[in-house]
Amino acid sequence: MSTSPDAAALAERPVVQPVAQPVVQPVVLAPVAGRAARPAADPAAAPAAFVPVPAAAPSAGAEAERAAARAVGYAAGWGEGRAAAAVREREERARLQAEAAAARAALTERVERALAALETAAAAMRARTAPGVQESADVLARAAADLAEVVVGRELADAAGRGRDALRRALAAAPEHEEVRVRLAPEDLDELGDVAALVRGRTVELLPDAALAPGDAVCEFPGGRVDARVATALARLRGALRAEARTEARA
Repeated sequence: MSTSPDAAALAERPVVQPVAQPVVQPVVLAPVAGRAARPAADPAAAPAAFVPVPAAAPSAGAEAERAAARAVGYAAGWGEGRAAAAVREREERARLQAEAAAARAALTERVERALAALETAAAAMRARTAPGVQESADVLARAAADLAEVVVGRELADAAGRGRDALRRALAAAPEHEEVRVRLAPEDLDELGDVAALVRGRTVELLPDAALAPGDAVCEFPGGRVDARVATALARLRGALRAEARTEARA
């Protein structure tokens, strides 16, 4: 029997046989004996993971206590710092005064040695009869006065002590039982410090005077006046040295 081409093509194709699929039965898990079954979670009944709670505001009493504690701590710290600064200031002032006193003592010693050498030279000049002795005596007197001026100038460079020295010179020439008024250079008055040991119970009024140079002092009292300026003292010293030198040269 003859077949058509289409039938022949169909005959050559493989035949696909259906495969039976196994039937999967649902398995129900029974709870384990002795353990209660966990109830299903209810999303509406579950607590929130974090509930923000507002912080309580500090009470007025607590804030007042903290403010009082801060004030006490500040006052204590400020008082301790001030006391420590006062101690350091006193120590520094004492050190400076000691150094100034030592420097003045050393300078005074050198001046005394120099004046002794000048006196020795003057004595040797007086023992000679050569012409010009009078002029040499004047030279020695001027040298001594110049040396004294240099010493005074170095003393005046000590700002810590020159005002006290000026006050001491002025009071030494004033009546002890009179009320006195002492004028000082403003910068010396600022550095004067405690003068109780200098006035020793006397009634003394201290005034600044811009017309005075550092180291100068003028003391006024009823019926008199003391000129304790440095230039005046040096002029008196020069005159006294010159007169003494001429007197000794003529002897």
